[in-house]
Amino acid sequence: YEVRPKVPRRIVEDIAATIKTEFHGLSGIVYCLSRRECERVAEGLQRHAGISAGFYHAQLDAEKREEIQRDWMNDDIK
Repeated sequence: YEVRPKVPRRIVEDIAATIKTEFHGLSGIVYCLSRRECERVAEGLQRHAGISAGFYHAQLDAEKREEIQRDWMNDDIK
């Protein structure tokens, strides 16, 4: 794993660039400090970078958590 400092205005762009250049075609986990940031990063990766991404946190109901975990394990989201 790798820990990188974030540049607030470039979070999604930096994560997307790393995924596309160093981890293309692989699955992974991006940890965020808050639920809101987790959702925002996943949405940004999908919308602006075309990366299949989902978010997973304690406020999701059990059904949604299971769906996201299943999708990740099946490589439907990366």
